[in-house]
Amino acid sequence: LDPDLRQLPVPQLGTAQRQPLHQMLDQTYTDGLLVLNKGRVVYEYYNGCLTPSGEHATMSMTKSVLGLLIEILIAQGVLDDQQQVTDWIPELKDSAFAGASLRDALNMATAVAFDEDYANPESDLWRYARATDALPKPADYTGVTGNLEFLTTLQTVSGEHGEQFHYSTVNSDVIGWVASRATNAAAAQLFSDVIWQVIGAQQDAALKVDAYGIGYVGGGLQANMRDLGRLGLALLNAANADDASTFASAARTILFGSDG
Repeated sequence: LDPDLRQLPVPQLGTAQRQPLHQMLDQTYTDGLLVLNKGRVVYEYYNGCLTPSGEHATMSMTKSVLGLLIEILIAQGVLDDQQQVTDWIPELKDSAFAGASLRDALNMATAVAFDEDYANPESDLWRYARATDALPKPADYTGVTGNLEFLTTLQTVSGEHGEQFHYSTVNSDVIGWVASRATNAAAAQLFSDVIWQVIGAQQDAALKVDAYGIGYVGGGLQANMRDLGRLGLALLNAANADDASTFASAARTILFGSDG
C-alpha cells in the first residue's frame, strides 16, 4: 500500500482550500475506498462497521452488474436482445411492458410510466418499495407483494418503447426476470456462476430478496470492496485484451457500445 495517498491533497467541500484525503473521507462519513493502480491495490480505507472482509450495499451499482450478466447471456446466445420481454414473461402481456424488447429494458428505454421520486411518499417508487418490503407495509396495506407481482400492475405508457431514455428500476426487475426464466436459475445463482466465480472473488456476495425469495436486482447486491475492485479490473482487462470469451465480449459491449 502507498501510505502517501492518505495525505493526498483533495478539495475541501464548500471552500477553495484543500485537505488530506483521509480527512475528507472522515468528514463525509465514507465507509470505504479502494484504489487500484496497474492491477494492484495501492490504497484501502475502511470506516464505521466496514472491514476488509465485510460486505457493503452497492445500491444501484447492482444494475451495472446485472447489465454485465445480461450482455454475457446475449454473447452466449442464451438471450436475444431484440425479442420482446413478453416472449419470456407472458405474465406481462397485459402490462405496460407489452411490446418492449429486452434491449429497450436493458437501455432504460421502455416507455413504462414509473415515477421514481424518492422524496414523494405518493410516488410509484414508494408504492414499489412497500410491495417489495424495502419499506415496511402499513397495517392497512392491501396492495401486491413482491417484485414480480408489482410489475404486472404497471399499466401506463408515456410514449413509444425504445425512443427515449428513462431511468427506472423496474426495467432491471424485468430483465432479471427474463434471465431467470431463460436459464431456470435464480438471479443470485447467475451472478455467482457467470460473474463472481469468473473474476476469482475472495468471498461470497449477498443479494437482497423479497417476500417470495426473488432477488432485488435493481439495487440489492452486497459485496466485499476488494471483490468490487476485482470486478472493475476484470472488465478493464477484458475490454483491452484480444479475448474472445463471452465475458470479454460483454465487457467491450458495455464499455464501447459494441464488441467491434
